[in-house]
Amino acid sequence: MPFLCFLLLVLAGFITGSATAQTIPAPDAALNYTQIMFEYPALTGANQYLIQIAEDTTGSNFDHPFIEQKDSSTATLISGFGFGKKYKWQYTAYTKGIKPDWKGPYRFQILADSFVYNHHYRVRILNNELKEPSGFVSADLLRMFMNRHGQPVWQLPNIDEFTSIRDLRLTPIGTVTYITDRNLFVEAFETDLQGNILWQAPNNGKISGDSTEYYHHNFTRLPNGNYMVLSKKFVWKPVPAAFRQYITGTRFETYTGNDTLYARIEFGTIIEYNPQKQVVWAWNSEDYLNNTDIFAIKDEPSTAPVKKNEALNGHVRTKRGKIEAHLNAFSVDTDNQFVYAGFRNLSRVIKIDKKTAEVVYSWGAKTSEEAKDGNNFFNTQHDANILSNGSIAVFNNNEEGVGTNVPSVVVFNQPLPGNTSQIVWQHPCNFDTLTPNKSLRGGNIDQLPNLNFLVSMGNANKIAEITPDHRIVWSAVIEREANPHEQMLVFLLYRAYYASSLYPCYFTVQSNSATLSQSGLLQLKIFNEGTEDDSYTVTVSSASGSFKKNHTASVAKAKSAVIEIKPDAALPAGEKIELTVTSNTNPALQRKLWIAYK
Repeated sequence: MPFLCFLLLVLAGFITGSATAQTIPAPDAALNYTQIMFEYPALTGANQYLIQIAEDTTGSNFDHPFIEQKDSSTATLISGFGFGKKYKWQYTAYTKGIKPDWKGPYRFQILADSFVYNHHYRVRILNNELKEPSGFVSADLLRMFMNRHGQPVWQLPNIDEFTSIRDLRLTPIGTVTYITDRNLFVEAFETDLQGNILWQAPNNGKISGDSTEYYHHNFTRLPNGNYMVLSKKFVWKPVPAAFRQYITGTRFETYTGNDTLYARIEFGTIIEYNPQKQVVWAWNSEDYLNNTDIFAIKDEPSTAPVKKNEALNGHVRTKRGKIEAHLNAFSVDTDNQFVYAGFRNLSRVIKIDKKTAEVVYSWGAKTSEEAKDGNNFFNTQHDANILSNGSIAVFNNNEEGVGTNVPSVVVFNQPLPGNTSQIVWQHPCNFDTLTPNKSLRGGNIDQLPNLNFLVSMGNANKIAEITPDHRIVWSAVIEREANPHEQMLVFLLYRAYYASSLYPCYFTVQSNSATLSQSGLLQLKIFNEGTEDDSYTVTVSSASGSFKKNHTASVAKAKSAVIEIKPDAALPAGEKIELTVTSNTNPALQRKLWIAYK
């Protein structure tokens, strides 16, 4: 059977021809972000393109362009636009000394940054020692990604101002995930950059047994293309005699039947869905927690005011003596074998084997004997982030001793057989004296590609990047203005995440010819225009189905690679050859070329 042979090369030269491309942004597009990937159809014979952009105002032209950029690919990433402005752009094949034949102009606008601007929010940079302040940081309750100067670069559209946004992050494929919280009815979404919903968690109560899954806190797209979200299940459970003195109808939701006292317990659940919204894995803390963990009575009953949540049928939460372990975080290891989850009220992190759904290890306070290791590592923590080296990072809110104890970042290792875990890195979060350092709610840790830690302090309103040798190289505070021209007040976050850009995964392809003969050589060039490394599967197949062959090529960010394709046997005359290039990071992102065989 005839087939084609491949040779992968990394070349500096340029080749011509391209897969069919559309013009992006679409003509007259209204965008909600200021970093844009421009894409344009290939021009015959071009090995470099010139893009010019001007503000679209009365009398404006391209004599003094706002931005001018060259690229050898049919796509180029450009930053620096402004919210509330209109632009026009054009492009041409660039050859020095030859008069350009411009294509365009094409127009687009960037919508005003209404939420942040109208509500008088701001990000104040406290220090910036980064040599090249790259990448963006999400600010979930502000509904935005910002650059390292504190300026918004993306805002979430189509959401009313009364809806709270939490756990906002950019996925490796360049989509956006978040959960919404309005009137305590929570939904989980994945959207494209323009806010169009691509996927929504079904929220059908299949795990909770209720009308909703009670999503909360944590939602993410997994590397395998599935989705994972925290959720809840409420169960009426008999109260053991040893705990009845603390469980009363005025402090908890209870009832008595057949001389037995029952209390309504909130159990944490974790659900994994496939893209078709089917449950492919789930875990329920009811199968794990024992009575001591569930009722978790501290020394004395709480004197804190009772807060009722009417949307949850009167379920009561109190400051101490909680009747919920409060599962508030999870992460999944790169091999998709273990889930790491955190219970705030128990000051505990657990390791769940996905195959068996069993808890195989646990760290934290000795609320019960179930906590195997890590006593006094952290207290009332947020996050449970598995790092690339297998260690676990938490934001230690350190609630005990309110007003005196400083929260911190805590990283501890997983023990080797016969050993115990140790704290391998920690950093106190008393960064400055300008704003409060106590944080009782929220917070997370995100390890950056340079191995620094991006730390969000939750309701202490601070974000900082800390090096492994404990230098704070970037920090910011989130503030709001209560009334115009008045003193700025603290504005809390829940979590903050790093993104290398709005386009971590993006590529184009070009070929040097539209035909191929047995004695010829076809060059296929892959341009990785994204800001993350990627690998690609190149499939060469015939229209008749007589052959099909795959090859994989790895291309670093902002680099290109050439695959040389040559038949090693004659093909039928007039056969059409299809070249399909697929991103292995985002299999939905494909480019195709048809080549005629002569």
